[in-house]
Amino acid sequence: MDVEGTEMTITGIVEDLPTQSHFIFDMLGSFSALESTRGASADWNWWSLSYYTYFKLRPGTDVAQVESQIREMPSRYIGDEESDAGYRQFLYLQPLADIHLNSHYQFELGNNSQKEYVWVFAAVAFFILLIACVNFMNLSTARSAERAKEVGMRKVAGARLNQLVTQFLGESVVITLIALVGSLVLIQILLPFFNDLAFKSLSINYLDRWPLLLTMILGAVGVGLLTGLYPAFALSSFKPVDVLKGKYSPGSGGSWTRQALVVFQFGISVVLIIAAVIAQRQLGYMRSADMGFDKEQVLVINGRNNSVFQNQFDSFKQSVSGVSGVESVTMSSSIPGRYMDTNVAARQSGMTKDGQTFYYIAVDYDFIDAYGLDIKSGRDFSLNMGSDDSLAFILNEAAYKALGWQNAEEPIGEEVTRQFSDTRNVIGVAGDFNYQSLQFTVEPLVLYIRPDLYSYASVKVRTDDVQATVAGLDQVWKSYSPERPFEYFFLDDDFDGQYRSEIRISSLLNVFTTVAILIACLGLFALASFVTEQRRKEIGVRKVLGASTMEIVTMLSFSFAKLVLIAAFIAVPIAWYVARNWLEMFANRISIGWEIFVIAIVLAMVIAIATVSWQSVKAALANPAVSLRSE
Repeated sequence: MDVEGTEMTITGIVEDLPTQSHFIFDMLGSFSALESTRGASADWNWWSLSYYTYFKLRPGTDVAQVESQIREMPSRYIGDEESDAGYRQFLYLQPLADIHLNSHYQFELGNNSQKEYVWVFAAVAFFILLIACVNFMNLSTARSAERAKEVGMRKVAGARLNQLVTQFLGESVVITLIALVGSLVLIQILLPFFNDLAFKSLSINYLDRWPLLLTMILGAVGVGLLTGLYPAFALSSFKPVDVLKGKYSPGSGGSWTRQALVVFQFGISVVLIIAAVIAQRQLGYMRSADMGFDKEQVLVINGRNNSVFQNQFDSFKQSVSGVSGVESVTMSSSIPGRYMDTNVAARQSGMTKDGQTFYYIAVDYDFIDAYGLDIKSGRDFSLNMGSDDSLAFILNEAAYKALGWQNAEEPIGEEVTRQFSDTRNVIGVAGDFNYQSLQFTVEPLVLYIRPDLYSYASVKVRTDDVQATVAGLDQVWKSYSPERPFEYFFLDDDFDGQYRSEIRISSLLNVFTTVAILIACLGLFALASFVTEQRRKEIGVRKVLGASTMEIVTMLSFSFAKLVLIAAFIAVPIAWYVARNWLEMFANRISIGWEIFVIAIVLAMVIAIATVSWQSVKAALANPAVSLRSE
């Protein structure tokens, strides 16, 4: 096969890496092949830390000792150069297994995840399970009236307390084990949907992972014992004399407990509603905020490691400009959202300890206009100024501030020197633009002209016939580089790829919130049915005395609505604290307005009232003669 104009022989095929790997590759090549195609002289030096190095340590090796030996290795080879540069380089070790969740350095090989999100969703899953447990406890105690006579008869027949407790706990465990079997079936059915939602490729073979299956079984038994504990002791504590004489008031003893559990589970639901709303707003803000540059309808042609972009860029650019539907074209070494070179710069000629690390993009003369950047002071690059291609820098606002200048006018005409490179005059200052995700602050950036580094062509296209424009660009590409495929993407889609993690988190949170609310509503619906049945005769009396249907519905609904309102006011400060801490991860973030909490409270109230209204209306419309017939 042909790679960058060099014939390569396929010597093996490896299994696909798991998606949680810290990097994914399409093919692997040797360093000897790299040297034959690109040469090693430019890269094999201690100032160009361009490669990732992996160590496999012997068992029992002291990691700290190895790290201490390699920490100052660069200084042993280029110590004098480091002294002249004014800064030092140090090497560190990092466990491979920690990279996917714990590594968030610059220039990662891939987009890693975060362990904080794992803990967040583990906590959400735990609270959803807790809501289900609360439902079980609530409904078991509410149904105590139905089993009161059974318990009384068993006690009269000689059943002891421990036997009754064992019976009810056993029933609870059996129910949870049946639920476990059902959940395993649902997992297999819903796993493809979850993988699509979470951008994962999870698969579970329970026979191969018997420890996981055993943990699930023990967990189900534990949940069954936990949820059945209170109902078991509540049911077995009935006095048989009172029950058989009809003096037992069904469910009255646990009314406060049931109300507290309703408050608890709706409190969790409100927290999740607020979290989902805030996550959705933050994601929407990041995807729609003004980035300071124009990324709409920009088609980017990937020409990395292609000599056409370096040697024929003027001709290629003119050919692309002639394609129907193209408004503008600009070349650059990188684009917003992609890797950018870094180097140290200072205001003095030669390096000093006052140097700052900046990002650098090699651009052409049309870059600033094509991307809609704002010139704050000075001027743009100009073909009429013959020295701009070798003697001019344009800084962003963060760059001139990092170098100690106080305003955008001061740097104009001043010199800035790059480490081991050139000294150029600052001809302009461009307004800050977010060339990285809004999760980060705007870092110092330097723009300069250097055609031999061009890797991307950014093409502004019209929207009237994009397909025809793409076909025209394809033809131009084939005329210049027929041996390589035409690779392109749209800048807005590519830039939004930085928010994949946030998109995934928001989607999962929405699903989990829906599940939590659904479970809470199922419990509330069943509890409303029980309470309505308890108050059936009271409702009949009220109707006989002239109460309207609306008054009865309002009375029954309010008893539950006030519990949800209490839950909401308890949940709001908790949700505010959690949301504030999460938003601190983003340099650019929304403010938490009071309307978010109002929306969550109103939504919870509407859901709760809608859940119990069916039972309330049904009870209010019932014939009072039927409910009072036994009186």
